[in-house]
Amino acid sequence: MKSNRLAMLAILAFCFGSQAQAFDQIEANIKYPVGMGSTSSGYTSTIGFGASIYFTPLLDPSVPNYLSVGYQSYKIKADGSSSLKMIPVIGSIEFIGKVFKDFNSTFALGAGFAASYVGVTSQTSYNWSTYFVTQIKPGFDWALGDGVSLVGHTPVTMFISRAFMASMDFDLGVKFKL
Repeated sequence: MKSNRLAMLAILAFCFGSQAQAFDQIEANIKYPVGMGSTSSGYTSTIGFGASIYFTPLLDPSVPNYLSVGYQSYKIKADGSSSLKMIPVIGSIEFIGKVFKDFNSTFALGAGFAASYVGVTSQTSYNWSTYFVTQIKPGFDWALGDGVSLVGHTPVTMFISRAFMASMDFDLGVKFKL
């Protein structure tokens, strides 16, 4: 538990460093998480969503950094009314490559933490679990107009705790410059 708190503090320090940070862009997307590995074999994927807030770059103007929050839900196959809910919070840096005039490839690396619980429709209390999270996130950014982009990613996320779980998401969304 102490290592999760240290990871959370490191991510917050990364995103809200000593210099004043301004919001640069906002991204919202719909995702379809697919569990990978033996731990995820008892789950069926459902639609989730995510949001990212881009800050003024810390390292270099060409290397954006952002904080993302997601919501992933998996139905438990053994019990049709139960589901595993995961909420990852990840701080990332993103590398951008120019493909065409308005079309860029992206590759992000991130780390963070996640909280999860098993939701049952008749249950009123929840047992929360926490995870250390790492993520690689390839994708694209297609500029549509003045400050608006269509974005898509296929991130691979590793949830590390007493039990290891990984997922690959397929997401599509919109990014707005502020």
